[in-house]
Amino acid sequence: MSCSFNTRLVGIVSGFQEGKDYILQANELAKENYYSVFGLGSSAYPKFAAFGQHLDACYDILGFNRILPFGAGDALKDQKGSFKKWLKKMYNSSLKVMEVEAPVSYLDNASGKKRYKWTMSNKNQTKSLNDSLSESHGKEIQEFTLTKKAQLYNEPKEPKTVRVDFKYDNSEISYEPGYQLSIFPRNPDKTVDYLKSRMNNNPPSDKLVTLQVENDGLWENSQDLPAAVFFDDLLYYFLDINVAPSQELMGVLATFAVDKKEKEILTILSQDDVSYEEWIEEEKTVVATLKEFESVSISSAILAGHLTIIKPRTYSIASSPQGQNLSLVVSVVEYKTKTGLTKLGHASGSLNHMERNMKIPGFIKYAKIPFRLPEDPSWPIIMIAAGSGIAPFRGFWMRRWEQQQDGFAVGKTLLYFGCRKKSMNLFKHETEVGMKSNQGLSSLRWMMQCQDSKLLDFERKVAFSREPGQPKQYIQSLITRDAAMLYDLWQRRGGYIYICGKIQMAEDVGQAVLGILKHLGNVDKATAEETLEEMKKLGRYQQEIFG
Repeated sequence: MSCSFNTRLVGIVSGFQEGKDYILQANELAKENYYSVFGLGSSAYPKFAAFGQHLDACYDILGFNRILPFGAGDALKDQKGSFKKWLKKMYNSSLKVMEVEAPVSYLDNASGKKRYKWTMSNKNQTKSLNDSLSESHGKEIQEFTLTKKAQLYNEPKEPKTVRVDFKYDNSEISYEPGYQLSIFPRNPDKTVDYLKSRMNNNPPSDKLVTLQVENDGLWENSQDLPAAVFFDDLLYYFLDINVAPSQELMGVLATFAVDKKEKEILTILSQDDVSYEEWIEEEKTVVATLKEFESVSISSAILAGHLTIIKPRTYSIASSPQGQNLSLVVSVVEYKTKTGLTKLGHASGSLNHMERNMKIPGFIKYAKIPFRLPEDPSWPIIMIAAGSGIAPFRGFWMRRWEQQQDGFAVGKTLLYFGCRKKSMNLFKHETEVGMKSNQGLSSLRWMMQCQDSKLLDFERKVAFSREPGQPKQYIQSLITRDAAMLYDLWQRRGGYIYICGKIQMAEDVGQAVLGILKHLGNVDKATAEETLEEMKKLGRYQQEIFG
C-alpha cells in the first residue's frame, strides 16, 4: 500500500472519529463491503506486522464487515505456509458470505496432492551458474574472489566478526560508500550429497532441467523455480535446504513414509499447529528432518516443488572503491537452539569458511533506503554504530580521507561506536590516523599515502557495555552526554547523522536525539518529532538497521 493511500486512510479514520458529516455518509458504503487483512513481517523486529495491524484496525473503525480475524506470516516461521492456510480459510469464508458454492475445479485441486516432474533440455548446455542466477533474480550476477580474510578480535566466548576482502573483474560496475553487496551462499557439499542419496529419480547432472507442475491436467513450468538450470546448481545455490520444512512439506513427507510410526508423527506435525510450533523450535533443517525420518522415500521433483528459494544475503560494503576491490565486515551467526543444537548462519558461515581465491556469486546494489555521504564534504557528519554496523562507516571515513588528500575542505567526521569490550573496538588503530592529535603511522595512512599536514578532523568515541571492571555504557548515553556539541554540529552547522546497527540500538539512539532536539531546541515533544521527520526527508538523518 502506498504512503499516500495510507495518509488518506488515516485522515478518513480521524474524520469518522470526529463525526464529520461527509465521512459519515461515505461510511454507509463500508457497511456493504467486507475485508480481511494478512500482515507480513519478521519476529526479528519488535513491531511485528505492525502496518497490517494498523490497516486492520482502520477498516474496523470505519465499519467494514470483517470476514476473518487479522492474520500474520512470520518470515522466520514458514510465512508462505501461514499465508496458504489463511488464504484457504479466507476463500471458504468468502463463499459463505456470498452464499455461493465453490467451483468443482477448486474442490478437486484442494483435495488432491500436486504432481511434479522434471523436463530436460539439450540446448545451451554451457549455461553458467551466473546466467541462471541472473535470469532468476533479474540482476547482473558476477563472481567475487576472496583475496583476504581476517578475524577482527580474539574473544572465544563472543560471536566472531571477520573482515573479508574481495576482487571482481567487471570494470563497468563500481560502487560508492553506502552501497551494498548481495551474495548467494552455497549449500555445503556434505548436505547436498546426503540429499541426493535420499531422493529418487534424480535427473542427470549434465542436463538443464525445468521443474513442472500439473494444473488442471496440463503440465506447466513451476513459477517457484527458474527454468533450464543444471540440477547441481539448483541443489547448491537455489533450493533452501537449511530451513525447517514447512507444515505442508511435513504432510508430503508423511505420504512417502514407509514406517508406520514415522508416518503417524509426520501426519500429526502436518495437521496440528501446536505440535508443529513445538517441533520447529528445534530448528531442524530439511536434511536433518530426512535423517530423523529415515523411511521417507521421495522423488527429487516432488521435494523440490515444496522447497523455497535461497534469498541473497545483503551486507554493507566496508570500503571506498580502490580499483575492483571491496571489503565486508561480517558478524558470524552462531548459536545454540533450545535443545542444545549448534546452528551456524548460512551466509555468514559460508563467508567465514571461505579460503583465499575461492569465489562467490553476487551483485552490487544501492541500499533500499539511501545511505549516502553529503555531496559537499565540508558538512560535518556524525556516524553512530554498534558491532558490525560499523561496516558502511569504514567506507565513509576512507572516502573523507581521500577527499582531504585531494585538497577538499572536509568537515568534522565524528564516530560513536558501541561494543562489549575494548578488545572488540573494531578498526581502532585504523581510525587513529584520522585524529589530529595522533601522529603515529598506521596501515591506513600507508595505504592512503596520507601526509601529516592533511590529517582529517576525525574523532572517535566508544561505549563499552561489558568491559570487566567498568560500569556498563551504551551509545545513547554518550549521545546524551555530548548533546550540546551534537546539536551544534547537526542543527547549527548543517551536519548529517547516520545510524547503522540493530533496530533496538537505533530506537534508543533516536530517543536520545529527540531529547536533544526537545531540550536544546527548547520545543515540545511534537515539534521535536516534526523536526526529526524533516531531517529524514532532507537526508540529514539516515538509518540502516537490521534485526
